[in-house]
Amino acid sequence: MGVMRPAFLLCLALAVGAVAQTATAHAQSADANREQARAAFQRGQQAADGGRWADALREFEQAYMMSGVPTALFNAGMALRALGRHREARDTFQRILDSHPDSPAAEQSRAMRDEEGARVAVLELAGLDPNTPVEIRLDGRRIDVPVETVTELEVDPGQHGVSAEREGYRTFSWEGRLGDGQRERITVVMEPLPEQTRPAPEERSILRSPWLWVAVAVVVVGAGAGVAIWLTRDDAIQPGYDNVFEL
Repeated sequence: MGVMRPAFLLCLALAVGAVAQTATAHAQSADANREQARAAFQRGQQAADGGRWADALREFEQAYMMSGVPTALFNAGMALRALGRHREARDTFQRILDSHPDSPAAEQSRAMRDEEGARVAVLELAGLDPNTPVEIRLDGRRIDVPVETVTELEVDPGQHGVSAEREGYRTFSWEGRLGDGQRERITVVMEPLPEQTRPAPEERSILRSPWLWVAVAVVVVGAGAGVAIWLTRDDAIQPGYDNVFEL
């Protein structure tokens, strides 16, 4: 045991040193992330002050990703609000309530969530058969939503277009502008395409028939052969009348 004790103490010292180094590295990494998050947050504030809300949104999202501070996420929601992306803003404020219910930003986030939610518009698509496959596009992008008797699509206020496509039917299209919180019901009418009829076959004249020309070719070739045979006969090259001079 006396021999093992120094070795054990040495291993223990090495383990403690490794843990200390790891803790120091983690602390240094955390400090670096904190500084980067602070820098991103400041850039976001500067962009917001200048009205560059897309840049502000990117910086605030980066600051939150690196720090987890709810204030950065709240500011990201405010940037979305300024950009008119009210659905995403509402969901961002709800995210604060779900992830940081006890933060100082929670109360204001609840108020902003309700305000932004009231601005979201809704398109109601009526007349669709839940048992019939149909492809729905919103503003040109295909969306995967369960088709119901009345299918609701949340959109931000503004100009929008909806189309419904089904095989064998004409494409249904709608375009319009929606205001804050507006609900618009659209009755989707799918009209079947007319049956495709084959064009009537063209009447062929006998002169356009290939078999006719094959028969003509056979006759011509046969006649030519007969003439050739007739011309090679001796009596065929003799004068056929009396006033032919002989040499």
